Amino acid sequence: MFDLSPTAAQQSAVEELRSFRPRIREMAREVNRTGRLPADLRTDLSRAAGATPEAIADGSSVLLDPVGLVLVAEELAIADAGTALEIIGAAQAQLLAAALGDSAAVERIGALRAFGDVALGLYEGYGRAPSEYRLRAERQGDQWSLSGRKDPVSHGADASAVLLAGRTDDASAAFLVEAAGVQVERDDRKEGKLALGLVASAAVRVDGVPVPATARIGASAEEFTVLRAFNTQRLLVPAVSVGLGQAAVDTTAEWVSGRKVRGAALGRNQGVMFPLVDAGIALSRARLQIWDLASRLAEFDTGAVLERRVGRAVAAACAAGTQAARIACNTMGWRGLSQQFLAEARYRDAGVLSAVDFDVLHHNVPVIEAA
Repeated sequence: MFDLSPTAAQQSAVEELRSFRPRIREMAREVNRTGRLPADLRTDLSRAAGATPEAIADGSSVLLDPVGLVLVAEELAIADAGTALEIIGAAQAQLLAAALGDSAAVERIGALRAFGDVALGLYEGYGRAPSEYRLRAERQGDQWSLSGRKDPVSHGADASAVLLAGRTDDASAAFLVEAAGVQVERDDRKEGKLALGLVASAAVRVDGVPVPATARIGASAEEFTVLRAFNTQRLLVPAVSVGLGQAAVDTTAEWVSGRKVRGAALGRNQGVMFPLVDAGIALSRARLQIWDLASRLAEFDTGAVLERRVGRAVAAACAAGTQAARIACNTMGWRGLSQQFLAEARYRDAGVLSAVDFDVLHHNVPVIEAA
């Protein structure tokens, strides 16, 4: 058994973020269309979520605890998935540096964030665990040479620097690279995004880019510590997927309860309400799996077990979120993939999220794995 009770700080953050829901939803369509979050809202949400450079640097951020990360991510996603990814995504590089015990890097990244977001290059296409990363770092005298590709990277095309996760010959490693050394292969915003327009995702590449030895973050950290830090940040996407799915189910359940057909609420029909109930149950299972995993990350003793559990949690949550959004969209009726129809927007968002960290080997496994 595990304790589901949040700490006082986590509960306070969730409750404060909950008060922002009407404000976020009111401007969600416009924000995702323009790709800009109002400066005052960004500041307020960053503070409430513990995503400011100062909160991370002084250790007071609830996002430093994996459970706090997933709680805050889900709460923000219930309001809007793009906003959740934008707010927490901007803090992820600094959170990773903190998890690696590199206080100097935490301060350095925090200072860079004052002049522009620092992107985290974590993913390499669909389904590649951190221990399998192909981005390689080769030691050459007093510096490193980096080669590889990351996709997707939030704000990879416009960040001031990118924290790249990869491998040396025998260990996992992270390197802070100035934007000038990173080649942008694809800028999704310029090419036209169908979903999550607020998140300026991109594919980036480094080809033999030389960086000084000081660019390595957490160089003295043990291998498992680095893997655990990488995998902890992977929990953001499934938490957002669950929150998005929950919002879709809640909104649609409210709609069918008030929608009258021949004098009776549409929700009284079993064929309408039962799929929504099933979707809600699947979301609850996925949520509990993520919470359980987040609360027990320190208990794993091998990287292989950790990555298997994280892969399964990611797959279950993204599948549950996508299915919930699909059921909600089907129930409320398609409008020809209208950009203005919220149910369809959530379905598109869920589809994109499910592809970020997709692992076909884990996609059809049981949702709850025995301990």
